[in-house]
Parts: sequence; C-alpha cells; structure tokens
Amino acid sequence: MNKKNIDTFYSEYCTGCGLCSSCLGIPLIMNNKGFLSPKYCKNDFNERVCPASVFSCFKECMAVNIWGDYIAVYRGYSEDAALRKKASSGGVLSEIACFLLDSKEVDGIIHIGADQDSLNTKVFVSHTRAEVISHSGSRYIQSSPLLNICDIIEQDEKYAFIGKPCDVMTLKNYIGEHDKYKDKIKYYLSFFCAGIPSMLANKELILKIGCNEKIASLNYRGNGWPGYVHIVDKNGNEYSMSYEEAWGGILGRDKHKMCRLCMDGIGLEADIVCADAWYIKNNTPDFSERDGRNLIICRTKKGHEIYKKLISHRKVRSERYENFDEEMPIMLSDEPISLQTTG
Repeated sequence: MNKKNIDTFYSEYCTGCGLCSSCLGIPLIMNNKGFLSPKYCKNDFNERVCPASVFSCFKECMAVNIWGDYIAVYRGYSEDAALRKKASSGGVLSEIACFLLDSKEVDGIIHIGADQDSLNTKVFVSHTRAEVISHSGSRYIQSSPLLNICDIIEQDEKYAFIGKPCDVMTLKNYIGEHDKYKDKIKYYLSFFCAGIPSMLANKELILKIGCNEKIASLNYRGNGWPGYVHIVDKNGNEYSMSYEEAWGGILGRDKHKMCRLCMDGIGLEADIVCADAWYIKNNTPDFSERDGRNLIICRTKKGHEIYKKLISHRKVRSERYENFDEEMPIMLSDEPISLQTTG
C-alpha cells in the first residue's frame, strides 16, 4: 500500500482518539460527517498503537471467553442517590473514580466531559469528587481523550484513565512502548460501547426534537434510567426524546465506519468495565424508566481489589451477578448499548 493509500485508509478508519496528534503533532481535520482524523499518518506508529490497525488490536481477538478475561462480575449502583440519578446507569464508574481520588490511589482522573460551548467533548483531569461528577454522563459523539495525553502524563502525578475500549487499548499500546510512562496510569476504566454517532446524526436529533435555537445544555442520558435526551435552548425552552427513539431511531443509525468493524466493544483491556444492567421482560431488554444499575466486570486482580474496597466502604451497593452468562446475550439482543464517559 503506497503512502497516499495509507493516509486515505487511516483518514476513513481513524477513531479520532487524538494520540498521534498529542505525541507526533499531526493535525486532525474534520470530514463532512464531523469526524476527526489525521491529516497524514506515520505508518510504523499507526501499526503499533492505532485502533484502526489490525496489528495493534489483534490480541483483542485472543480471549478464550466471549466476554473476555475477568475475575468477577457484579451488578450494583452507587450509594449516592443523587449521583445514581444523574449518571448514565447506576453511577458506579463515577464512584470508582471518586474512590480512587479519595483513597489517594491516584492524583487525577483523565476523562471526557461535555464542552459547554458546543456539541463536542473536552478532555478533563479531575482531582476532586465534585469535578468527576460534574463531568459525568454519556456523550453520544466523537471524543478524543488522548488529544493531550503526552502533556498530561509528563506531570508528576499518577492517574486513572476512563475511555472507550479502543482508547484504553491505544493508550496501553503506546505506554507499553515507553517505559518512562509505565507507572503513570495506575488504572484503566472503560464501558460497553456500541460505536460513535456522527455530528450529522446529532444535528438530525436536535432538528427532530424541535430545537431551533442555540443550545444551552444537552444531556443524552441521566435524571433516571435510561432517562431522556434533554435539551435546554438559550431561551430556557426544554425539549426531550426517549432513549430508545434517540439512539435506536437516529444516533445509532449513523456511526463511524471503524465502529462497524470493532473487535472490542466490551473493554477487554480495562481493569474494570461498567455497562447498563438492563432488566429483562419477555426475553428482551426492558427500557422502562427505573433507578439505574450497572453491570460491573472486574477483569484484573487490582481492579477487583479496588471494587471490593468500594463495597466494604459502602460506596456501592452490589451483588455477584451469578447468571451473567445467561442474561447478557438477552440484554444485548436489542440494546442500544451505552457509549458513556463516566456513569
């Protein structure tokens, strides 16, 4: 494949994580659907670390279990009722992040939150519980959590990273090649992901919800479970749409090309992965409004140890999910899986 074809390939299949921009200074440009991708690529770098490369993600296919390697699976929710209501699901991912800060396991949490001035997202490094919670919630649009990662991990701090499964894989690939960073990220946290909706799909959502003014705030999930898409415009007018209609009818129908080929939507490389623990009715997922709850997969020993500490400190109410293998296929059979940030 010649250089031009390589650049074209990565421009189409790049997920826009931002790593090549952060560590190589490669500019990101936006295509007609609103997806970011590199203006050009460094092929040896991309093959080693980029999620668009079959070489870098081949190991993701090697898990024996269909759900990947794990030590324990739980079902639960945050004991903080306000967080549980605000979060995308049960608030467990945010609660884990807060506990890591409060217990001094890490100095900061690297994660994505809403850009209050646009539909886009921003990278945040949260150092307090209040900061984590303020940036929690789903963002159903492209995010670039590694956009300034090299600057962040050069600081004299230890971090936990929250990102999509492909972001976690990419960062671990990169750090695996740079010994000086090997102790910088102590914990990798992720969530089940069904792909990145385009900016065009988001604009269609806003149009169909009836908002014709500048948006003051947009929440895709929360205020209940699964909650409603909720928009407030600059004049204070409010608009809402059900989760099923927003994802199933609009956002989920126009996803990034790479997401349709994804080898890992369940966070195979993370220490802990969270997702929606849907109720099941008539052998299908039930999206009726309820109090949120999470599925929690502890994949590594250190992830499991931290989660057990959350239980013992009464930060989460949790139980072992004994029939996980039986119910998960039903949950995912007709489910618009959450593309979360922290929640």
